[in-house]
Amino acid sequence: MIFFNKKIRSNSGIAIATVAISLAVASVITAVTAFSLFGIFSNKDKNNDQSNDIKNKIKTELSNINVPSDRDGLYDFEVEKILKKYGTVNYTFITRNVKGVTITDGTKLSIKDLYSGKIIKSSSKQKYQSGEFNLSTKIDRPKLGKNMIGVYWSDGEKNGDGTYKASDTSTKIEVTSREPTFSYSEWYDYIDSSSENNKDTKLSRWANAKSTIDGSYFVWIPRFEYKIEKPHSTQTNKITINFINSSQTSPSTSEFKIHPAFINGHGSYSNGEWDSEISGFWIAKYEMSMETSKNNKKWEATDAEYIHTSNQGNLTIAQNEEDIKNQKDAKKNPRNNTTQILHIRAVSKPNCYAWNYISIDTAYSNAKSYNEDNQSHLIKNSEWGAVAYLAHSQYGRNSHSVGMNTYIHGIIGFSKFTGYGSSSNVSTSSINDSTKYNGEFGQMASTTGNLYGVYDMNGGNSEYTSAYFSSHENVKKYAPTLQADSGASAASTWQVPSQLDNIASKDNHATSSKYVTVYPGDVANINSNYEQWSSIYGDAIYETSGSTGLFNSWFRNNMDSDSHEDEPFFIRGGSYKDSSQAGLFDVEDSTGIKSYQNNGYRVVLIAK
Repeated sequence: MIFFNKKIRSNSGIAIATVAISLAVASVITAVTAFSLFGIFSNKDKNNDQSNDIKNKIKTELSNINVPSDRDGLYDFEVEKILKKYGTVNYTFITRNVKGVTITDGTKLSIKDLYSGKIIKSSSKQKYQSGEFNLSTKIDRPKLGKNMIGVYWSDGEKNGDGTYKASDTSTKIEVTSREPTFSYSEWYDYIDSSSENNKDTKLSRWANAKSTIDGSYFVWIPRFEYKIEKPHSTQTNKITINFINSSQTSPSTSEFKIHPAFINGHGSYSNGEWDSEISGFWIAKYEMSMETSKNNKKWEATDAEYIHTSNQGNLTIAQNEEDIKNQKDAKKNPRNNTTQILHIRAVSKPNCYAWNYISIDTAYSNAKSYNEDNQSHLIKNSEWGAVAYLAHSQYGRNSHSVGMNTYIHGIIGFSKFTGYGSSSNVSTSSINDSTKYNGEFGQMASTTGNLYGVYDMNGGNSEYTSAYFSSHENVKKYAPTLQADSGASAASTWQVPSQLDNIASKDNHATSSKYVTVYPGDVANINSNYEQWSSIYGDAIYETSGSTGLFNSWFRNNMDSDSHEDEPFFIRGGSYKDSSQAGLFDVEDSTGIKSYQNNGYRVVLIAK
């Protein structure tokens, strides 16, 4: 490069010097320019390598998404979630279809170069429902079964599109997925509070559903893997949960276990597995109550006196035995047919008297016949454990305890009131707005600390689970249906306690099924069998206790240590009478008889 100076004609010496300097400067600029261009090309190559690396990562992540057989591509929100990790998602101008991504170095990657399959533009419903894993919500989405609708509660505030916003505290408006004002994005939000410095945030809104048949409420427990800090300890420790895809059958690291309630047992159900890999299950939101109806017309909540009188709590959900007899008599004498048939059904609703005075076998039968379309059954120990672990985790109460249901109707049958909560562990018969399920103390007795959790898991009735241990005469006597469903042979020899020596070799017919879990044991009490259960996991028994006895389960809950050899069935959660020893991790044994006033039950659904 040459610079011309106007002084060249008047002063040749100066001009020559100026030209020389100009030439020198030009040489430097040329060298710098060449070096800069070399640097640019070098950085470009470097950036190309980085872009290719990101491109390959995106392609790998997209190809690893498990697409169900009945779907011919990925949903847009599944693609968007991955692209957002690496840059800004680009969309077509009008249709807003995914066009590609601009990564951090400015390189634009076309979606055609990242994914060759079909991208399906999703509806809000597809984004939040169907039982498939949703990268946006980070859970296996709730799978509504037959005759089930989604539900949440609002204080009346609306979104811009006219749908109702969810409220954590107000039940002013109940919004269901049948209504145009229902917003799927408001339906649920499983919030991770692990960064909240051990606060009981009460922010998670677990998905709720409602039966269109009887109005019962259920809560979705998504598939997860878990890690317990210092398991098998009296001290209450931390549980960390990762929600996972139903196609993931191995834990992400050696520290985690996939919870057995969600996995395929392939014929072996010793940990309470199911017969397939499932995305989650629905648990009854409240302990079961009883409703009655004459001639199957108007259904009404049953009062405590009816359940208590002559142990009428021990009824199947078909109808009253006395009325069945009357119905048969009416058929014999049709002219005198004035019989009112009293039908009975189980429901999961708040502000009702919980169903007690029921045997474990009747509770088991009632639960299985509740909703066969959705594979209803009596809650298993594994399912109780899954709910307890989720409640204790960062997606529930973040290591804080769940409040206690302390209500007791002492005059009539020691009945309990569903969804109740109080400020203390002292039993009471007082009910007011603050102690009902949507009141200040009622919500504290929920697994989320708000309206969206599971109630009555601490106190209320102790709850039967679908499990038993040892080949004891009381299993055959009080739970023949459980025995049969567990796979036990009808020809099995059931010895009395004094004859239980070497029982394993005498009777090996009792095996677990997807509906019933059989625990190993030589005699029918927890104290004698506890150490044999060390390899069983996920049930909130051995993993969340130090030994048997009072205060030895987490939160100083009870781990039954009596030596009665006639109690082969499990009851969980404790009742009002257990005071501070009740709770999510309370475990006791029971004879399973119908006349006990503090035992109830709860239903679980698996949507097909």
